[in-house]
Amino acid sequence: MTGTVIPVSDTENHTQPAVRPAVVAIGGDARQASVIRTLSGAGYKVSAVGLGNAEGLPAGVRMYTQLSRAMADISIGALTAPEVSLPGVLLLPLPVSRDGETVFCPLDPEVHVTLGEVADRMVACPGWLLLGGRLPADFADRLARTCGQERVIDYYEREDVQIRNARITAEGAVMTAMELTDTAILSRHMAVVGYGRIGRFLAGILRGMGADVTVCARRGETLAQAACDGNRTLRLTGAKEDLFPLCHGYDVIYNTVPAPLFSLGVMEAMDDRTLLVDLASAPGGVDAEAARLFLEQGAVRMARPRMVRVPSIPGRYAPEAAGQVIADAVLDILRGGA
Repeated sequence: MTGTVIPVSDTENHTQPAVRPAVVAIGGDARQASVIRTLSGAGYKVSAVGLGNAEGLPAGVRMYTQLSRAMADISIGALTAPEVSLPGVLLLPLPVSRDGETVFCPLDPEVHVTLGEVADRMVACPGWLLLGGRLPADFADRLARTCGQERVIDYYEREDVQIRNARITAEGAVMTAMELTDTAILSRHMAVVGYGRIGRFLAGILRGMGADVTVCARRGETLAQAACDGNRTLRLTGAKEDLFPLCHGYDVIYNTVPAPLFSLGVMEAMDDRTLLVDLASAPGGVDAEAARLFLEQGAVRMARPRMVRVPSIPGRYAPEAAGQVIADAVLDILRGGA
């Protein structure tokens, strides 16, 4: 005898769907647009501030030019009902800010949302959660004191985000050199300054493409690991002369260290065919005077090595993949992940 499947009606199913918090996404580049698409697809109601020129946002996303208007259109009273443990989320981009004062809004330059305004909204909306990538330290500390540390989360501090982001950065760095030089990677002499997550991924990709790679680092155990991975090594001691061995014979030098290691003297001594790709976050790897000379247009750059600064490569090289990294972390946090 064949059994009959009896469907359970909605009234008989006592499992209640999870109440998802409202999300107000503020600023950011194409990565933030990717995050919004993922959150919308997961059932979150998203409003966007400062993303007026973003492409491919879902039709249900409400667009705003002012944070105050976006917040006013959300029924705070309804969202702070006792059964809702998390009424809403302010989602800031990666990086949160370029100037330390306003939220980074490259897709809508006319929009100016200050960090002070974001802080005021967090104070005015008890229970809301703030998520952002590379939160300015003073801003995060002030919010933690006024709103509670558990309500302020820097998703960029997660190990999974940094590892996946580093891999995308390394791929983009290789592509940058291929676009800016007229030689193949095979058999070229490359140097990687710094052997953290990005440096290790980058050196591995370059070796896999047949490059001769030299890793420059300070710690003995780091150099030992780099040598075991198949790289040549160069010890940095902190002296001004450390990088002079890189001045001759290298096609591309990648810097991943956010400290001004490349002095004007080092830059002037470099072969004019060398390309220096600075991947480091602020203040970068080239000192201020050298950066001024080598980034300005004019005769001062003639017969000198080329230098290009490419921070935030994931947002330029692979915004969809980089955005998915952020989205996965945000969803994990909202679902109670560590």
